[in-house]
Amino acid sequence: MALALALSGAGCAAADSAGVARSPATALPPAQGAGAVVVTVRWPTPGRAPQLIPAATKRLHVAALRPGDPIALDGAILERTPGATESSATFSNLVPGPLDVSALARDSSGSVLAAGAAAIVVGANEIAHAALTLDPEFRPSITSLSPPKAVPGANVLVGGTSLAKAGAASLSVAVGGVRVASGDVALTPEGFVSFVVPAKATTSAVLVAVGGVPVTSEMPLVTIASLSLIPPATETFSPNGLVRFKVQAFDTAGKDIGDPLLALALGKRACTPAPCAGRDELNVLDLLVGTDAGEAVVTLGSGAAAATATVRVHALSPADLLPGMGPLPPVPHPSANPASPARAALGKQLFFDVKLSRSQGMSCASCHDPAKGWGDTRAKVGASGSQPPPRNIPGLIDTAYFGRLFWDGRAASLETAASAEMIAPGAMNAMAGVVEVYMAGAYGQQFQSLFGQSPPTVEMAGKALAAFIRTLVSPAGVTPFDRWAAGEAGALSQAAYRGLGAFLGKAMCGNCHTGPLFSDDKFHNIAIPGSGTTDYGRILESGDSADLGAFRTSGLRNVALTAPYFHDGSKATLELAIKQYTTFDEKFPNLSPLMPAIRVADADVADLEAFLRSLTATPSY
Repeated sequence: MALALALSGAGCAAADSAGVARSPATALPPAQGAGAVVVTVRWPTPGRAPQLIPAATKRLHVAALRPGDPIALDGAILERTPGATESSATFSNLVPGPLDVSALARDSSGSVLAAGAAAIVVGANEIAHAALTLDPEFRPSITSLSPPKAVPGANVLVGGTSLAKAGAASLSVAVGGVRVASGDVALTPEGFVSFVVPAKATTSAVLVAVGGVPVTSEMPLVTIASLSLIPPATETFSPNGLVRFKVQAFDTAGKDIGDPLLALALGKRACTPAPCAGRDELNVLDLLVGTDAGEAVVTLGSGAAAATATVRVHALSPADLLPGMGPLPPVPHPSANPASPARAALGKQLFFDVKLSRSQGMSCASCHDPAKGWGDTRAKVGASGSQPPPRNIPGLIDTAYFGRLFWDGRAASLETAASAEMIAPGAMNAMAGVVEVYMAGAYGQQFQSLFGQSPPTVEMAGKALAAFIRTLVSPAGVTPFDRWAAGEAGALSQAAYRGLGAFLGKAMCGNCHTGPLFSDDKFHNIAIPGSGTTDYGRILESGDSADLGAFRTSGLRNVALTAPYFHDGSKATLELAIKQYTTFDEKFPNLSPLMPAIRVADADVADLEAFLRSLTATPSY
């Protein structure tokens, strides 16, 4: 059903139309030579017919516009109040000429119920009137702006309802009081309104007139007048070096508008002389500059808003290694168990002695096999139904450098870890009293000589075992990586060299794998399925909810010898372990905040594997 309002030209009353109230001729004395319009609304009343305005209408937004111009000459909101039968609005001192008078009916929640516009001609001191029909199928609104931040000259898509109903010829757009040229406004086949951000636009809501009815976006379009990249000059390495810029954006008033989350969509991104790939992360722009040496110019945006920065590119060298990423330091020894070759020799005997276990068929070496990188090729080892659950056995090489032991960090020292495993169910499961009697007979004199005490205890055995494990250290300067880091340029293969670049640069592996061990010795949830559900990880020891599903960062020296990988042994090969970082779930519960920045490309997997294999050097014992 059509819905009607009465529109009266200045100086006389409109004819009674469809039961809508009259406007008296004397209501509006216009200025000399100007025109005016009175809009009078008769609200729906029970028992009155016809009902020409939706019954749920709470307010009417009425406006007067020039055809093709979304910026209203005048406007009013007519509120429907209890008991009111009619309301009116007056638009005076209008320049004579064509005029669109529009109305939107809204309910109490602000939703549009119907809309319409009437085309009239206002004359100087002349009578003009027309009927304005509201169409309940015409409910124009704006629901999205894409992108929500844009530089002048960029295209923005306006999404909403009924925007295409009146056709492209009826559309006009303004931003921040600046009208968009008609040639820069279009209607897409999908029903979006497309427009080009005008040069002098400021951050403001977007105003679109559809068939003479103006609608305003609830969200502002942030107009970016200029961008800057910080630092304006920097340096990186090739291959696979990563350049990180902070992106700042300013509006036309020079105000910092905060982080441009969609900075890369604001305009062209380019590197000269070579193309660049990258990603934005909040207000950070990461770029890979694809040139081997020399200088590249990075450009973000276009035209007056463009920002540029220069990047010096050099060949990857040892100077590019992360802090501490080099030779292993001397092995640390606690004051309560100082370095002692004799204690280490006793610990070695104990390490291979199967009679220390309850079954008398299992030694430390049963799970920490020297031929398997001092680890185990089984995916999981442990007592079924126990806490912690069965887990992968980590290798012992370079364990001496870690602060806390086991995947969940439950042991604060090698001494504690070694003595605990002797009596732990799922490990050697010995009875302390029984094994101490055995050690007194087999090793009593050695313990007496080294510890000044006999019979020996499980704690004393733990000290001897710890002394031996501290001898299992990667040989200094032997690995291809260590030789390269020391200045031997050809020590790394080309694949390993590219892999090192990716490790340090674009893959951002150094977020966790840093220092001489290639481990931060911390605990992270890296989205291994089951982390935090079938195995709770570090939280069982720390009680900190941030540690749910978190496990210690593995060291990477000799990693090629210690398959399978991760706490659950779920990745059988080094290649599959690396691929974990190409496909992990970014919405994984309690994911480490360091993980989203990591991006391992499929093309980099083989090179990264070659680099990790360059960290191999088995210690003798």
